[in-house]
Amino acid sequence: MGAYGRSPRIGPNNRRAPWARSWSLLMGGGGLRGGIVVGKTSADGARVTSEPISFEDVWITVAKAMGVAADAKHMTRNGRPIRIFNGGQPIRELLDD
Repeated sequence: MGAYGRSPRIGPNNRRAPWARSWSLLMGGGGLRGGIVVGKTSADGARVTSEPISFEDVWITVAKAMGVAADAKHMTRNGRPIRIFNGGQPIRELLDD
């Protein structure tokens, strides 16, 4: 996984530029349901056409699979609570609930 995929079109000097509109991620283990694909892109990979998923959704899904509560907080040494997660919704297709 990365913050960017690669451009669906080859540009100058036969290179592909970073592409933030659509990217792929492979997840496995940790109690996640395997063997499925979630979401779709256009035929050329230029844009997401169904089930857009954010980074926050990915991390909340991993946390839920590991039994970590979405509203979990970390306490600093001086007692200040810091949220571990900043939003997101679990990717239901990957979880056994």
